[in-house]
Amino acid sequence: MVIGVYGIIGSGKSTVARIFKENFNFKVIDVDKIGHEVLCFPEVKEKLLKEFGDMILKDDGVGIDNKILGDIAFSNKVKKKLLENIMWPFMTKIIESKIKENNRVLIDAAVLYSAGWDKFCDYTIYVYSFVPIIILRLLKKNKYSFIKIYHIIRAQKNIIRDSFRADFKINNSFKLDYIYKKVDCIWKKIST
Repeated sequence: MVIGVYGIIGSGKSTVARIFKENFNFKVIDVDKIGHEVLCFPEVKEKLLKEFGDMILKDDGVGIDNKILGDIAFSNKVKKKLLENIMWPFMTKIIESKIKENNRVLIDAAVLYSAGWDKFCDYTIYVYSFVPIIILRLLKKNKYSFIKIYHIIRAQKNIIRDSFRADFKINNSFKLDYIYKKVDCIWKKIST
């Protein structure tokens, strides 16, 4: 069984993924981590440098600076699309191989539908929170500025548009025990 969990940044996807892992023994595929791994692939690095230039390099001149690359992508639609076209094919191969290794998999991916990874899923869950709660989470946890938060949320509006495609929805604006109950309810429906 493969479940895809998606939603915008700060919505609580990782919380839902963690509950599925702890309570129902799912292998979680953290697509953000895969993205960081893929940045180290020589072929990816070469393509990124060709498209974005040396300004995306870390101070050591060797690795890709995620923050700079993210700032560029989230503030420019064309650059974001370029980044996706370079990264997603490599990420898709890794996701496919991880799914083959496990019989209970949860894909934690904001861009589940945009990237086409929903094709691997038996069920999808859209996780959302009220925007003021998301902003507070990002200010506290990620120490993002309001401007950066605005750019990221604006760049992810297609994820909100994809919410209607989900098999299930979880509002993660409430206390953790509510989220546990919602996940348990979903599990009862899909495991029978």
